[in-house]
Amino acid sequence: MLVHPSQLKPGCIVEREVKGHTANPIIPKETVVGTVHIQVLEHFGVENIEVSSYLVNGELFTPEEKGEQERNIEQQMDPFAVKYAKGVEKTKEMFFKWQAGNPVDLPKVREMLIPLILQAENDSGIIFSLHHHVDKENYFFHHFVAKALISAFIAKRMNLPQGDRIQTGLAAYLSDCGMSRIPKHILNKSERLSTEEFNEVKQHPIYSYRLAEDMTALKQETKTSILQHHERMDGSGYPFGLSHQKIHSYARMIAVSDIFHAMVCERPYKPRQSPFRAVEEIQKQMIGKLDLEVVQILVAGLANFSSGTRIRLSDQRAGEIVFIEEKNPTRPMVRMDNDGEIIVLKDHPHLHIEEVLA
Repeated sequence: MLVHPSQLKPGCIVEREVKGHTANPIIPKETVVGTVHIQVLEHFGVENIEVSSYLVNGELFTPEEKGEQERNIEQQMDPFAVKYAKGVEKTKEMFFKWQAGNPVDLPKVREMLIPLILQAENDSGIIFSLHHHVDKENYFFHHFVAKALISAFIAKRMNLPQGDRIQTGLAAYLSDCGMSRIPKHILNKSERLSTEEFNEVKQHPIYSYRLAEDMTALKQETKTSILQHHERMDGSGYPFGLSHQKIHSYARMIAVSDIFHAMVCERPYKPRQSPFRAVEEIQKQMIGKLDLEVVQILVAGLANFSSGTRIRLSDQRAGEIVFIEEKNPTRPMVRMDNDGEIIVLKDHPHLHIEEVLA
């Protein structure tokens, strides 16, 4: 029978060789189809292939409807990665609509974001690998989704009820929707912004608040946090220079999430840092500016590994954690694979954990 490559399944038997656009066959007759063969057919743009009515195990082969194979392959992928990628793409589509003057469709945002929040808030592995999903050209749209997930993750570890965690995530996501009101020539500028241009960008929390203020599904605290997410504990933030208890707790969590995700992602003209290096830099450089309790909760979530965990250091050597000191959770003792040397990371400030391998 003649089928489209998308209708194949592993175990199909090729009845006629496939040549594609080459002189020699790319798949010989009587080949038992595997996943790699389906990928080859797709690569060569083959439109149909003749296969047996029976699979190699003797079962009858009933072709799925065209396109069903792609959906099945997608379902076999990491479910979170698929949902996250779709969330970023939807964010991109929505942002362009906001730029055109359309209002924020909150039900659509909730439908996309809440399932991601509920999955990611229980898995630190997801949270601290979000940077792996980011392509730097679309960093701006990844940032919407990622900082919402990180904020909700922190909120859970601060023992907030689920409703408040979702409100925190929504506040984080919507905190930059006002960037759609920034002139495009400023938003798309690759060079350093002038003082006047940066002052315009600093108005985006106000624009975000204006876009959200009439949404009845958002608590007032959520709207307030959208407005305050760039305020700092020492009063050095914007747009109002608020400090300490005048800044809502949601906004404090968003501030940490915002900075952390920006640091761990590769962006145009700016290299990424490892999550471990990023939290250490936040602890050193943002003293007095960020809520210390929120920072410590993020650090504790990142360092939630045990003896035996395999890691890779910044010098690319691999090893195994053998002891974790409570006061320095991001700088444990590590036994190196190559020579068995035990390295105490707190005594080697030039080294840090680059990745958790397992």
